[in-house]
Amino acid sequence: MAKSVLDSGWGTLKRFLAYKCEHAARGFEVTDERYTSVTCSHCRALSGPRGVNGLIVRFWVCSSCGELHDRDVNSARNTLIGSRWYRTSVRGNKLFVLTDSAEQRLSRSRGRNRISENGGMRTGSEFTTIMARDGHEFRAWLAAPASRPRGAIVVVQEIFGVNGHIRAVTDSYAKEGYTAIAPCLFDRVRRGIELGYSAADMQEGRGYVAQLKQEQVLADLAAAIAVVRNSGRVGVVGYCWGGKISYVAACNLSIACAVVYYGGSITQELQKQPKCPVMYHFGERDKHIPASDIAKIQAAHPQGEFYLYPADHGFQLRSARQLRSGELRARARALAHLLCQTCCARRSLNGT
Repeated sequence: MAKSVLDSGWGTLKRFLAYKCEHAARGFEVTDERYTSVTCSHCRALSGPRGVNGLIVRFWVCSSCGELHDRDVNSARNTLIGSRWYRTSVRGNKLFVLTDSAEQRLSRSRGRNRISENGGMRTGSEFTTIMARDGHEFRAWLAAPASRPRGAIVVVQEIFGVNGHIRAVTDSYAKEGYTAIAPCLFDRVRRGIELGYSAADMQEGRGYVAQLKQEQVLADLAAAIAVVRNSGRVGVVGYCWGGKISYVAACNLSIACAVVYYGGSITQELQKQPKCPVMYHFGERDKHIPASDIAKIQAAHPQGEFYLYPADHGFQLRSARQLRSGELRARARALAHLLCQTCCARRSLNGT
């Protein structure tokens, strides 16, 4: 148990707890909870987010050892490390304190998904705050499936931020059975950027992109990947500017696969080769990506899976009900690609 000695009545409470524990044949001691939220429970480095602003950071990556932490679970681990009486078991972001009855419940729950307080599956979507390895704190839209996840997907935004459309896309992948996350990459410039699709918004979005460094974007993607990796193999899907970033992620990060939707400026990155399977979707009438650029990408990456549609740029910018036949085929192909590289590949690795 962790308790501040400055609280009134603590002496009386301590004697009462010691008396009860003695008669119940249970151990009791006081542990020091100072620095438990900012200390890495893996390497013991003081690398966690601090101060009042640090209280809103749910996930953070230790700058010393690279370990991903959930703030509350890490604090509980550090508190229990200081105790001689309890054994703990951590699965993903779920922490169990094992008494006799709790250990039996844990053995019955092995293989299940994350469990909420009311006993149901943890579902829904929300903004959460995470921290990259360089200490940058940023938001991400996190969507959980209704059942055990078949894998994880990182959705990379367009030049318009994580707006309503990107959040809806992320939610749609969760409905397909994936844990999906869309990191707010523009938080490096200013938090809360959400743009529309007018010419002025496009110009503003390009200005934000110009202020970002590629190593910063990769650090944020790596942090997002670390958050959802417990759900299985991770795929990255990007649209517009995010399509280019998906290609860059395939070349630099450890992911299962990537899907590129009308990614512009990929020709500037062709000096690197993807380390995983990549699927490409382009529009024949796209004025931003000429056919010559698509040919260069095909020549540089002949192993890629390329599809061309009679459409303009941004042809997936519609709700599921509004998508045309060619655009529906693009989504179906992307889902099949993700399923093959995340779920099926994981099963083959497990021998099932």
